[in-house]
Amino acid sequence: MGARPCPSIGTKHSSPTAACEVTSAPTAGLRLYNIAGYSISLYESTNALAPGGAITLSAYANVDVGPTPYYIEFYDRNTGGLLNYCGTGTSCSTSVSESSPTTHNFIAYIGSYSGTNPPSTVAATSNVVACTWLGVSMGASPQYTSPGSSSLVTVYANTDVGPTPYWLELFDASTGANLAICASGSSCSAWVSQGGPTVHSYYGYASSRGTALPPPNVQASASTFVVWFGISLTASLPAIQPGQTTSLQANANANVGPSPYYISIFDATTGARVALCAAGSTCGVNINQASSTVRDYIAYVGGSTTTRPPSSVQATSNYVEVTWLSVSLSVDATVAAPGVYVGLTATASQDVRYTVYDIDIFDVTSGSMLFRCGVGITCSTTVTQPSPTTHWYQARIDCGGGCQPPAIRATSNQVSVTWLSVALRACAGNLVSCPAGSSTNGQVDGNWITLTATANADITYTPYDIWISDQTTQSDVVACASGSSCSKPVTESAPGTHTFVAYIATPGGTYPHTGIVATSGTLAIFWVLWGVDSWTPVTQPSIDSVTANLGKPDFWGRYIGQTANAPDMTAGEATLAHNNGIKILPIFSEFAQGSTSGHSQGVYFAQYAATAASSLGIPAGTMIAIDIEPSSFVDAAFIQGWYDGMVPKGYVPAVYEFPYTQSNRYFATAYCTAVANEPAIGSNMLLWSYEPSLSHVSRASAYTFAPAAPGCANQTVAWQYNLSAGSNPNVDLDEALVSAPLW
Repeated sequence: MGARPCPSIGTKHSSPTAACEVTSAPTAGLRLYNIAGYSISLYESTNALAPGGAITLSAYANVDVGPTPYYIEFYDRNTGGLLNYCGTGTSCSTSVSESSPTTHNFIAYIGSYSGTNPPSTVAATSNVVACTWLGVSMGASPQYTSPGSSSLVTVYANTDVGPTPYWLELFDASTGANLAICASGSSCSAWVSQGGPTVHSYYGYASSRGTALPPPNVQASASTFVVWFGISLTASLPAIQPGQTTSLQANANANVGPSPYYISIFDATTGARVALCAAGSTCGVNINQASSTVRDYIAYVGGSTTTRPPSSVQATSNYVEVTWLSVSLSVDATVAAPGVYVGLTATASQDVRYTVYDIDIFDVTSGSMLFRCGVGITCSTTVTQPSPTTHWYQARIDCGGGCQPPAIRATSNQVSVTWLSVALRACAGNLVSCPAGSSTNGQVDGNWITLTATANADITYTPYDIWISDQTTQSDVVACASGSSCSKPVTESAPGTHTFVAYIATPGGTYPHTGIVATSGTLAIFWVLWGVDSWTPVTQPSIDSVTANLGKPDFWGRYIGQTANAPDMTAGEATLAHNNGIKILPIFSEFAQGSTSGHSQGVYFAQYAATAASSLGIPAGTMIAIDIEPSSFVDAAFIQGWYDGMVPKGYVPAVYEFPYTQSNRYFATAYCTAVANEPAIGSNMLLWSYEPSLSHVSRASAYTFAPAAPGCANQTVAWQYNLSAGSNPNVDLDEALVSAPLW
């Protein structure tokens, strides 16, 4: 392969794969003036060694030069310099060293002393010896190549190693493998090849023989490398929208600068070269496409021609696909009634027919794909949900099979569709809207409540309004055309339950509505007042104490008309209560007046109570409740008299009573007898029930209005649900209908 095989010299064997080139030792002419009877021989300790090492030259004469006019002298034939000399004896030695690779020839004389070679008188001339201070170099041909190709790697010595005790050896430094051993010649070569992209380093030695790296007794070494080119191509952004920029970068496994090759990048779709780099191991370029397109790119290590592929290709990269694509998603309606279908349409920036991509529509909320289109610019489907919910949707240009990553090449905006629902809540008070999380379904303390309907979507830009309606009166409370909530304070002056409901429906029209797409649950509201009653006077401290410990009372029950066990209410008390927003429930005690039997006694009590009320400024139309304790005897005639005596005075007759029919409990029987005799009593007399008597709980925890009542027609408008029994504050706890005519 361009070099002859190396011969073996004696016991020095060359490896069968080695090849050599022999360099002859230099020669020079000699001027010899030998004198008969004199002879000299020259020897060297070694004929090859590493730079910096020293050899010993030894000359042996056949006579002692001491008695003669001659010397034993050593000369370097290359420089002509005298190395050493001896004036006596039959032998002479000297040491010689060189710091760099070289070959020097040496000679010895028996002759006259002289500083020049040869001396002026030569009696005898020795043989010439040569010593090489070894040096090696390396080469590879070719040094840059393609995977699968071969390269001849050679180590060159500065002398034929055959006559030396050393070999030339080649190693693959990347693997440690011994490639060649040469026993002779001045060069040693081996063919190498690699199947894939790589860079291997190779070491050459002048050394003793050995197959391990490094070999023993190294005298000289050199290295080289061979590049089997490889190249890859990447894109910083393989999936972008039209008008955006991606960066292509080709990465070779070695610097192409010292090689005859270039790194080039081509648009494989159009065939145009987009980048060329003469040096370095990387080559990059920014690419921008103004309009929608799909492009493939490829990189090479090769020549600099502008056509694809370039000349002398040594390595070819992977293909990189870059897509300049976009997709949008539109929806027919953002809100709909549960079960109604809504259309979705995805629009791509180009027809996907001739690409490996599809247009897909995804339900982002559920994580499922809904529909896929492999051709065209648009892709449409319909969606529905059976119950109220909101789902988000997105369109994608996605891999249809056989794609490079990333699989998703473009994503659209997300759109939502809400299948509508509406909820209704209420809270006490005349408010702008109910606080989030508040809920009243049943009893409401006070005159005003605020109703708030909340939809699960903003209906501002939809064809719907939020409505709140009163099913009891079959009328609309309020309608709102924007936002996701709608509120309205409402009050009722009459007792009883009102049932409210919220709708999402088309605007206009009257109750009941058409075009309803969502309906809330019904909300039943029952109006009551919360209050207290006491024997003791109403004072600011007592108001503050009740408010702090139990809640702000809407009314306060106080006694009038010469109460036996406690002071009667004064006009000042009433004024203080009214200034604090508290109504008065006037109570007339029968204890101070006598028994509660007989019609005339009833009339008398009524007139007495009416006079006391009038003196306090209590207006006509106010209820005045006579306190008939559970154990007090009462008959139907008294009840009739209380009714007959109170009505002409302009006040509303009322009774604080025990409603159950039991032993030693008289009111229920007497009352129902009176109602049987005079039905107007069942319609116009008001009752304040003593039962059931429950726990002492605050306004916030008050019981739903549920007083016990006699088993005949009655108007029970108030309920004392707890008797104080000395609690602090020492007040009884009550509820009353909003319709109760308090002062």
